[in-house]
Amino acid sequence: MYDEYAEREPSHRLEVPVNVTVEWDNDEVQKGAVRNVTAAILQEHKDAISKKVFQGLGDLVNGLLMEVIEEEVTLTDRWGKPVSEPTSVKTLLQQSAEEWLTEKVDSYGHADGYSNKSTRAQYLFKKAIGESLTDRVKKIIQKEIGSLDDLIAAEVKAQLRRKIK
Repeated sequence: MYDEYAEREPSHRLEVPVNVTVEWDNDEVQKGAVRNVTAAILQEHKDAISKKVFQGLGDLVNGLLMEVIEEEVTLTDRWGKPVSEPTSVKTLLQQSAEEWLTEKVDSYGHADGYSNKSTRAQYLFKKAIGESLTDRVKKIIQKEIGSLDDLIAAEVKAQLRRKIK
C-alpha cells in the first residue's frame, strides 16, 4: 500500500530558502568543553579519587586522634586547681573502662541496685556466651529427645510384633 506512493512523483513542490547564522563566544565554548571533559574524567575516576581522598582524611584523623590520646593532661576541679598528677588521655580512658567493667551489677546489668553480685564484665560474658551456649544445648537436647522418641516407638512396635506372633 505504501510502496505505490513511494514510486510516484509529487505533483507540487515547495522550496523554502533558509539562512542560519550561528554566533558563539570562543571563551564560552572552551569553558563548556573543559567542563564536559572534567566531568567525564571525574566520573571515570570517581572511585579511585574518593578512595584516595578518604584514605588521606583517615590518615589525618588517625594522626590527630593519636596526638590527642597521647597528650598529657591534668585533671582540675571547677576552680582550676589540679586534682591529679599529669597523665595521658589514653590512661584516663583505660582507667574509666576498667572501672566500668569491674562495677557490680544486678542480673539485668543495672548498677543501681541492692542485689549487685557480679561485675559488668561477668554479666556481659554470661549474657553473650551463656545465651549462645544455652541455645546450642537446647537444640542438642531436642535433637536427642527426637531420636529417643523414634527409638522408643520402634522398640515398642518390635515388642508388640513379637507378642502378637
